Amino acid sequence: MFGYVMADAATLSTQAQARYKAAYCGLCHSLSGKISLGRLLLSFDMAYLTLLLDCAYESEISASRLKCLVHPIKPRECDISKNTSYAADMTIILAYHKAVDDIIDDNKLTARFSKKHLENAYRAACERHGAKADSIEASLMALEAIERRNRPGADTDEASKCFGRLLGEVFAEGEFAQRLRPFGEALGRFIYIMDAWEDAGADRKHSRYNPLILNDTFEQDTYALLKALMAACIREFEKLPLSCEGAGKTELEILRNVLYRGIWTRYDIKRAAKQKKPEKRKA
Repeated sequence: MFGYVMADAATLSTQAQARYKAAYCGLCHSLSGKISLGRLLLSFDMAYLTLLLDCAYESEISASRLKCLVHPIKPRECDISKNTSYAADMTIILAYHKAVDDIIDDNKLTARFSKKHLENAYRAACERHGAKADSIEASLMALEAIERRNRPGADTDEASKCFGRLLGEVFAEGEFAQRLRPFGEALGRFIYIMDAWEDAGADRKHSRYNPLILNDTFEQDTYALLKALMAACIREFEKLPLSCEGAGKTELEILRNVLYRGIWTRYDIKRAAKQKKPEKRKA
């Protein structure tokens, strides 16, 4: 969904790379089983959630080799657990709300198509996770109220915490739910600020709400904030009851790789592009 929670695959061990790809493939197949064109909703963010829950609960993995429309010739390794289905449901719920938000913001034809396409799968996911769906919707409504107030800078902390509560609810699953929630909340705050940093220029151009203030020290201030938020996220992560034996050792390698390295991948690419972009001459 968000596109930030990805591994630095090149620095993973061969075994970890294989597990990472197989978990991603498993999520793709689970989504495709719940909704046509489900693979279009696929993200590494929710694959991360699957791996985290698998590691926390030492879940039984169903491993297979499967073909699909994207890979019709050579079968791909595919790992599926009970957490895969849960992550797919959360993907659908979040995708539906994003489509609704895009309709409100820009009334895009693609967003209206997405919403219509997602409705049945969304209702089914909400029936399976009613309390979570209600909590996610409540967090989004609170965030919408903050955006309507339109006080950039003043509400930055409140807005990021609001999105943090949303992701905390998504991550709070199973026996260790209350231990997983603080990590999800910390990760959600980071993602919200990262997304705001990335969209700041376009939001200013189109007069859309953005919690960050564009000024002479915008880049430095945002980077410092992101570093602090990720440090808090890592602290919460290291408190989690994660397995470090057998399959858990491989999953733990991936999970740490994402937080310590991979999560900065998109930021580094975007920042480098901004620095190369020539400044416009003042008239």
